[in-house]
Amino acid sequence: MVTPSDGIPLRPAESRAAEIYVLVVLAVFGTAACFLLPVSAGYDEEDHVMRVWEMSASTFLPNQRLGADIPFPAVVRAMSYRDPSLVRAVAPEFWEAYGGLSLDSRGYIPWVKTRSVYSPPLLLPQTLAMRLFGRELGLSALATYYASRLAGLWAYLLLAWLAVRSIPYGKWLLAIAATVPVAILQSATITPDTISNGVALLFVGGVLALAAKKELSWREVGLLILLGSVLFWGKVNIIPLRPRI
Repeated sequence: MVTPSDGIPLRPAESRAAEIYVLVVLAVFGTAACFLLPVSAGYDEEDHVMRVWEMSASTFLPNQRLGADIPFPAVVRAMSYRDPSLVRAVAPEFWEAYGGLSLDSRGYIPWVKTRSVYSPPLLLPQTLAMRLFGRELGLSALATYYASRLAGLWAYLLLAWLAVRSIPYGKWLLAIAATVPVAILQSATITPDTISNGVALLFVGGVLALAAKKELSWREVGLLILLGSVLFWGKVNIIPLRPRI
């Protein structure tokens, strides 16, 4: 059992409680947010959806084939919360109107471009969901959209849980940080912030766990190098974590 710097040991029950808290809060409130947030209501979500759509066709450089070669499904633009000139409440008949429409039901929009130019791993869970449920299984556009959101949420849940599980002390502090409302809302939309935030949490938890050891084996040195390398997959705002720890 690892003892924090103040000399008070962390009891196993407290450790498990923090881990369970993260699982329950993200699973319940994150899943609810996935369905309650309107389509494309997340920050730059439509741009990230375009990138996910392009990556689901095995094209990982942004705007390499998006447009003429890989046109964007017009139904996604039609469902978008931000499509009207003035943002307004989602109509009560939204599900009835769009629930059964396929991705190709409204045709495709050519010559689109995305501003989402982040590293591919940050949108990989959503891309896999888009490819499986949209391109291969042919689910409706709305079902595919929500499946992509859920894939990102559950990837974040796994990273946050691993972070809280691995950190030797300050578990509740990290658990609360991982489940603040803004983190839940970000994890419930299609955005690179989902995985970037999760990677940052895991880096903090993993590095502190290694720092608590009296000496490091070669395996643990390799793990430290891996954690530092994975950090560079994230957005630039998490890179400063590396030299500070």
